[in-house]
Amino acid sequence: MPRCVALYDWSQLTTVAWNDDPQLMCTAHAAGARVVLDGRGADSPVLYANATARAEWISDRVRFAQERHLDGINFDLEDPIAPGNPLARAYAALVAEAATAFHAAIPGSQVSVDVPWSPHGIDGRHYDWAGLAAAADLLFVMAYDMQSQIWGSCVASANSPLPLVRRGLGQWLELGVPAKKLVLGLPWYGYVYPCTNSAYQGAQERLCALPPVAFRGCPCSDAAGRQMCYADIARAIRRGRRGAGSIAMASSASSREAAAEAGAGGTHSGSGGSGSRQRRAAAVEAAAAEGAELVCEQPALDGGQASLVARCHYASNASDAVQVWFDNPASLTAKYRLAAELRLRGVGFWNLECLDYSCADAQCRQETQAMWAAVRAFTGA
Repeated sequence: MPRCVALYDWSQLTTVAWNDDPQLMCTAHAAGARVVLDGRGADSPVLYANATARAEWISDRVRFAQERHLDGINFDLEDPIAPGNPLARAYAALVAEAATAFHAAIPGSQVSVDVPWSPHGIDGRHYDWAGLAAAADLLFVMAYDMQSQIWGSCVASANSPLPLVRRGLGQWLELGVPAKKLVLGLPWYGYVYPCTNSAYQGAQERLCALPPVAFRGCPCSDAAGRQMCYADIARAIRRGRRGAGSIAMASSASSREAAAEAGAGGTHSGSGGSGSRQRRAAAVEAAAAEGAELVCEQPALDGGQASLVARCHYASNASDAVQVWFDNPASLTAKYRLAAELRLRGVGFWNLECLDYSCADAQCRQETQAMWAAVRAFTGA
């Protein structure tokens, strides 16, 4: 069971996914919220492309949901499917058949599908979006991990940049998906990136050049970094406040704009040789693997991406700076307001356990409360 489920703000929650713990279910139902099970067990095309296998799997999931008093199912296929591949229609058929079965067996149940931030082939996903939208009760738009394929300069940037969030939602609406079927999913986590350029290490520029890590045919991706929960990032910033003074960030322009101005292509003046870059990346990775504490300077707002960025280092390796991109209550509020302006069905977050519900100090408690309070920009609760 999640650590502090009773401390979630149940006045704002309508659905919790991917956890069938009985105590969570009871707490959610007492608050009038749903709990939907994890549908990723159907991710194999061997299953969803076979009508008989689909029917058997759906029957088993409905029976499981009834036994556990659950309220539906959430699908999250993220594999690439090429344009025109019949697997796209097979996946839509799975969702449609599941919706029919769940709605018949469990009145008021909910069938949802997680979708990328844009319907236009993100990470090679060319699905039958119209079929999925027609079949499901809602689409959960995952407006995070938006740097999964970095086709331009190989530099760190925002996990959930507001301009891209806005563009992606517009594309879903242009596709004909009703606003009342869209839920905007936002990150309660950020990314820690190793920076291979000497100019960043010396605080001479804010651009963080990434070691190239390929993803699905793209030579650069956010896989160069690692995810970190908001509570852990906030803790790292508090450590920085308790320490020595900070070095000012170089610019408030967006990193992509700055990269264009510098003509950067993943390599920056004074970045050092490939051996030096590899050493830095390896040293940062080793410090993270050893569980070293992260220490961050005061973050700055990147105006172009409407996200927070901070210069940080691991306590065991202060000589190699890293860059952290994340969202805080203020940056999330702008996105919650966007969802309200577009009259979307709802907002959501990945994930509830990325906040600290067992704070020992007032600052930590305030940060957790502020994250929940920001959601009211959409809910009005």
